[in-house]
Amino acid sequence: MATDSTLTLIDAEIAKLTQVRSLLADSGKIAAKIIAIKSKIKERKTRKAAAKAPAKAPAKAVAKAAAKAAAKTAAKKPAKTRKRRVLSPEARQRISDAQRKRWAARAAAKAPAAAVPVMEPEKARKPRVLSPEARQRIADAQRKRWAAKKATT
Repeated sequence: MATDSTLTLIDAEIAKLTQVRSLLADSGKIAAKIIAIKSKIKERKTRKAAAKAPAKAPAKAVAKAAAKAAAKTAAKKPAKTRKRRVLSPEARQRISDAQRKRWAARAAAKAPAAAVPVMEPEKARKPRVLSPEARQRIADAQRKRWAAKKATT
């Protein structure tokens, strides 16, 4: 009895596989049929558009439009992808310098001349210097903190 059920399962699988094979074999034919149907639909649309055109339009213009539409559908090519350009570091630097120059010119044009403070060399700020007594006070305070931390640990 087990062999009978196994044989029926195998027969069912074979039937499924033959069905899949026939579908795969026909897939190319089906795609061609779909393309042919689409082109026929487009032709009909162009004929309808030509029929709806005003009676004053010359027949040449209608025929030309239909031929143009048919050629457009027949000659569709896949879109080309453009390669990205690679800039050298020197070129990037030149571009960034030029942009900074433009920004500076724009900022100079916006700001009034009197509002821009000009620092003269003699008025430049000098670094602050601590007196020896202040340094000693800071050092003593730090030693006191270290001693307190040592005592707690």
